[in-house]
Amino acid sequence: MILKLLFISQNEAPFRMKWMDELAKYMDVKIYHLNEYEENISNEYISYHTYRAQTEDISTSIFKKKLYDYKKILKEDYDVLLLDGYGFFAQQLLIIFLKIIKKKYGLSIDGGFIPKKENILKKKIKTFFIKGATFYLSTSQDTDSYLNYYGVNKNIIYRHYFSNVSDNDIENSPLSLEEKLKIRTDLGIENVFTLISVGQLIYRKGFDCLVEAIKGIHGEFQLFIIGSGNNSHLKDMMIKNKHIHHIEFISRDQLDQYYKASDVFILPTREDVWGLVVGEAMAKGLPIIATNKCLAAKAMIENGMNGYIVCPENIDEMMNAIIKVMNVDLNNMGAKSIETIKKYSLEYSAKCDYMLFKELKNNELL
Repeated sequence: MILKLLFISQNEAPFRMKWMDELAKYMDVKIYHLNEYEENISNEYISYHTYRAQTEDISTSIFKKKLYDYKKILKEDYDVLLLDGYGFFAQQLLIIFLKIIKKKYGLSIDGGFIPKKENILKKKIKTFFIKGATFYLSTSQDTDSYLNYYGVNKNIIYRHYFSNVSDNDIENSPLSLEEKLKIRTDLGIENVFTLISVGQLIYRKGFDCLVEAIKGIHGEFQLFIIGSGNNSHLKDMMIKNKHIHHIEFISRDQLDQYYKASDVFILPTREDVWGLVVGEAMAKGLPIIATNKCLAAKAMIENGMNGYIVCPENIDEMMNAIIKVMNVDLNNMGAKSIETIKKYSLEYSAKCDYMLFKELKNNELL
């Protein structure tokens, strides 16, 4: 018997749709969504469309708020009902509805940080929306702890290997200096030690800290910061540093070329509940420097083996990590990155998820 999965999401985010397409190799997958995106999302970002999984916009509107069509969900025949998070209004109302009618469902949680301070009322509200699912897909031990904090039993938390890279995206081995030289020539960039960082130009990403950190780096090098945003102060900081090259939004294929041309990837984030770009860079054989506020880095980086974990906003620590990678065997570190990310490929992840759903179904836990 082929299992049927109903996935409830806010939109058709490419990394989720690719995951669903992989699951659709094993299951009958249907995706219900609201077609709701943040205002600054590029049309290029949402250009991926599923070719195995079925998708449908089931949004309805009440007082200009998008909600799910509950009747549509109730009529659907499925073995597994999986919700993509709990943090937006329509999903929260759906959770209340499912609890009232006592429908079993699972929650997919990308990550979360236990707050240092949280008032009792806020914690109770979050606990209500997080606790109560039949099972949880969690990306890391930190995410497990986050779920435990909000009352989830550890016995119903299962690992989900979260990334947006496929087996075909992962290099067999780190690129040689000759290969990098060719790509740099094709891109029209200098053939010097190359750092790369990717993300929106927002305060949370910590690019200002990275700009400060490279002021202490000597010798020939260049830093590419790839991402869009309206942070004029940060843009002024980048313009004033001759080593920095800022590039606005580019396609995934173009980005892959910049990853390949680079020697090290850096994510100076002040907070990222996961950080998909870390996996993208690892797939191209790059060592990673990232903060301990990036859960992807904490899950996949072995300090000194395939990169370095630093504290956010610690300029000296970030600078010293960059100096270290400029003076070690990057090939060994890059090979370790490739070895690690293979376990996070979409193919491997989907197969593990399917085996979990099959086990839960056989044990009558769905």
